[in-house]
Amino acid sequence: MNINFNKYMPANNLSRFIQSYFVISTGIYCKKQTDIQTTPNSNQFLKNHPQGSVDLMFTLRGEGVNIITADNQNNQFNDIFILAQQEGKFEIKFAEDLFIVGVVFYGESFKKLFNFPLQEISNSGLRVSDDLNDSYDEVHYKLQQSITDYEIVTTLNSFFTDQLTHLDFSFTKFDQLIQHIRLTNGQLQIDQISQLSNLSSRTLQRKMKELIGVSPKSYSSIMRFKQVMNMLSTNTTTNWQDILFNCGYYDQAHFIKDFKKYTGHTPNSFLNNDSSLSYFFASQNN
Repeated sequence: MNINFNKYMPANNLSRFIQSYFVISTGIYCKKQTDIQTTPNSNQFLKNHPQGSVDLMFTLRGEGVNIITADNQNNQFNDIFILAQQEGKFEIKFAEDLFIVGVVFYGESFKKLFNFPLQEISNSGLRVSDDLNDSYDEVHYKLQQSITDYEIVTTLNSFFTDQLTHLDFSFTKFDQLIQHIRLTNGQLQIDQISQLSNLSSRTLQRKMKELIGVSPKSYSSIMRFKQVMNMLSTNTTTNWQDILFNCGYYDQAHFIKDFKKYTGHTPNSFLNNDSSLSYFFASQNN
């Protein structure tokens, strides 16, 4: 099955809230040269590693996707759905003919736009077609009528700009702390994070789970491993010692344990595996 993946940046006024948009098409909806080519087995699930984000998905055409989330639940998603924070590898099977659009939110900004209990749905997904206001049905319809990716991005930029004008909020010091964890690639120690937040470890953990769905330790680990994948996608040769050092791993056993947790493979077997989306999606983050 052929899969086409395109990533787009949001308008500047949305970049504090939205990390990116993406458009995925398979089968008859592929418009460009194939980016990913999988085996002909349409039942194949493709592995991906956690991204540290919360994704809002709009299915425009086709039967949607099957996702085995990090909690090992196999769900069929269609229409409008959320893929919450994942703390381990998850697997995706796309419909043979599919056209889907995703909005990738930073963890701390998603909660400001949507009143969903992220802590309760972490490591899983949620169908939200019936839980959003009518404006989301309207933008879903507009996206379905779009012909080009440019029209899709323009529609999303206009919609979320309008949504933000109706909300009165500002980013707190705690939001900035989460951003700092992300920008330092998860290499802050938990006691450092606690000191920066002026909160006890217990209070810090509770607030992080409420805001982004996962603990500070888990989020830091995901951000650190995301840097590993970014390095793998940009380096022409693989020097594991350099990767361990630059990503803040001081214990090879810990690195291998994280690698298995987040990809389902050991480091070396991952490089030879052709049923993973991790390597491809990591390259889209650069």
